[in-house]
Amino acid sequence: MDEFQHIIDNVFSVIEEEGEEEDVYDLFNRVTNGYGKRKAEDELDNPAKRPDTKIELSEEQQRVVDLIINEKKSILFTGSAGTGKSVVLRAIVEKCEEIYRGDFGITASTGLAALNIGGQTLHRFLGIRLAKGSVATLAKMINKNTLLAQRWKSLRLLIIDEISMIDRTLFDKLEEVARVIRGNTKPFGGIQIVASGDFFQLPPVSKDVRPTFCFLAESWSRVIKETVVLKQVFRQRSDLEFIRMLNQIRVDECDNDTLTSLKALQRNVTYFDGIEPTQLYPTLKEVQAANKEKLDSLPGQLYEFKSYDTGDKQLLDGHFLAERVLLLKNGVQVMCIKNQSTQLVNGSLGTVLFLTTHNLFSNFRKFYGRLKFDNKDVLENIRFVCKFIGRYEDFNEKDQIFIRDIDREEERKFVEKCCRYARNEKHSDIFPVVKFTFRGDERGLIHLVDRETFQIEERDRLIASRKQLPLILSWAMTIHKSQGQTLDRVKVDLKRIFENGQMYVALSRATTRERLEVKNFASAKIKAAPIVKHYYEQVEAKVDKIVLNV
Repeated sequence: MDEFQHIIDNVFSVIEEEGEEEDVYDLFNRVTNGYGKRKAEDELDNPAKRPDTKIELSEEQQRVVDLIINEKKSILFTGSAGTGKSVVLRAIVEKCEEIYRGDFGITASTGLAALNIGGQTLHRFLGIRLAKGSVATLAKMINKNTLLAQRWKSLRLLIIDEISMIDRTLFDKLEEVARVIRGNTKPFGGIQIVASGDFFQLPPVSKDVRPTFCFLAESWSRVIKETVVLKQVFRQRSDLEFIRMLNQIRVDECDNDTLTSLKALQRNVTYFDGIEPTQLYPTLKEVQAANKEKLDSLPGQLYEFKSYDTGDKQLLDGHFLAERVLLLKNGVQVMCIKNQSTQLVNGSLGTVLFLTTHNLFSNFRKFYGRLKFDNKDVLENIRFVCKFIGRYEDFNEKDQIFIRDIDREEERKFVEKCCRYARNEKHSDIFPVVKFTFRGDERGLIHLVDRETFQIEERDRLIASRKQLPLILSWAMTIHKSQGQTLDRVKVDLKRIFENGQMYVALSRATTRERLEVKNFASAKIKAAPIVKHYYEQVEAKVDKIVLNV
């Protein structure tokens, strides 16, 4: 109780000293260096564990939930980027937890997509490894594992997100394996299938020259009994013209107005806070080169943060954006990859002001006040102090001149005191202090970023974990990794675009044209698979026919 009272006293003392409004949750975590935040981190990071979050659905979104929960139909719900497919999935998961408890699966085609919905990859959940071999071989392998076989047999509903990246051969194989293992001749052995995704986005990775989309699977029409196309766009709702453009790019049917508007996006966009947009590239090689060039251009010490991993490291790399080794310097641009508070969320952009310890950060905050950290002179003094962390050497002549040139005597004494204090701090306790900026908030948020734990669980059993800073360099990212993300400011280089849907995925990460910059645009880069267009035309025609018959 005394500890809690001490925390409350600290909160109110900060309010009195700084005299400013702040989100209570953020203030509480700032004063306590994250006390209480860690308890809630799972609810923040895992959409499947948010019991107090009320999910509001549109009429068309609610229809999807009703078809699945009330009518028990196996369905595909699809739609363009930003139509709230992930929101619908959260609602479905919430309902399934109430009804099915452990007898349903939350999966996705990729590790990152699985992480976003609190699930596992389809391959991992079903225990099929690389899914090589015949149906009989896979069924035999699964039946050898008692727990895995029981999972298949008890499964009542299976969610598959980012279905566009599952190929038809795998879908057919899994459908038959389910019938064999469960001894049930119904489609997918009687398991209700809930598929989500957009076939106009990135396709399955395949060496096959023929189209491999899973809607071409022989069993698709037997399994999927209804398809719902979500129409209402939420991500770009403040820019209706942008929505119109994206819808045309999605299906490769751009009129002259859209082409003219796309050409107009080839200009430089500047931001008041100096934070550059995230650049999207089609290849990992381009991303690594862009981030390295930016990092190398910054002066100062390079800090290396290695992750603490347990379990399968390759599995971790596929599931999380958090890296095995993260390199940082003063001034690097970063993206937060794990929700920290209601304001600081996955995708927030910021700049590393300095790297320090918790103790020194507390001293800086008391002396300077939170909002002065990005003042040029203050920042220079703080960075000067931080270079002495873990160093037991005296001031050299250059250091003495620096201290002597500090105008205020009080500040000069404070810097000297902190330098002496810093020598006794451990280099291993250093963490980045980041200024995150938000649209419409020039003040931003200054936050010391500590390590977070990223976990892969299987029915409440820990499979693997990674403890790492929830940050990545944000100058560049692959289009593939950006799928499913909402980015506040985006720069897209289309020079090496090569895949159907790649340009559409990249451009649709942005929320408005104002914060989207395009390089190397050419109309030939707009690509949509003809077979996908034909599929959606059939879906729409079927819906129209149903409406006419009602």
